[in-house]
Amino acid sequence: SETFWSGLRKQGFQRSKSCGQLFWHPERKVVLVCHGDDSLAKGTPGALTWLDKVMDESFLTKRCGRAGPGEGGGHAVTFLHDHVLDSHVIQAWRRSAQ
Repeated sequence: SETFWSGLRKQGFQRSKSCGQLFWHPERKVVLVCHGDDSLAKGTPGALTWLDKVMDESFLTKRCGRAGPGEGGGHAVTFLHDHVLDSHVIQAWRRSAQ
């Protein structure tokens, strides 16, 4: 949605020209995909902790798990009814209705 994009753009994210649901932050090296109210990101543990703060400040969200090394990392997260394993450090969120 444009509201989601507006919040991310203020934090320095860029949006894919070919896929409007794909965002990245060139300095933080974070990639974020959004499907409706569900989001999934890939990045370092530190970058994802920063993104947690961005999501908390910009949107009403619920953390749905983190897979991989670092604080709060587990074996897998569920995203759109699929399990994503910890071959990468990832974080999932669900935006709550406002």
